[in-house]
Amino acid sequence: MNINQITQTTQRHADTFTAGASVFEASSKGKLVKVWVEETKSQTGNSYKRFAVYVNGSYTTSTSNYPKAIGIAMLKLTEE
Repeated sequence: MNINQITQTTQRHADTFTAGASVFEASSKGKLVKVWVEETKSQTGNSYKRFAVYVNGSYTTSTSNYPKAIGIAMLKLTEE
């Protein structure tokens, strides 16, 4: 496994990160996982941020918790 990029921070919630920021990227056995911050606006105009997890360019899941997003990405990377 190669960790190409990881953001070191004490922040835990997606709202404290900049929208569009890449926070984690790793690869193993031809598989690439990326986690970045996405911002979504609701119909009422409120916006929220989340850590979106992508595997080989396909969206898998998201969470607002930074350590959880990294953990999910690592699990996805090691799945067969």
